[in-house]
Amino acid sequence: MLLKAGVDMVGKVDITKRGERWDMGKITENIRELNELEEVVENEIN
Repeated sequence: MLLKAGVDMVGKVDITKRGERWDMGKITENIRELNELEEVVENEIN
């Protein structure tokens, strides 16, 4: 998956994936959720 990151003049970071605009706050939230899921999966395995 290719991510293209750029900063607009206001200084807000804009990441575009296949033409979709992503909100950085939402991305951070999603990453946090993924990390939590990963921990749960690791605990299930161990």
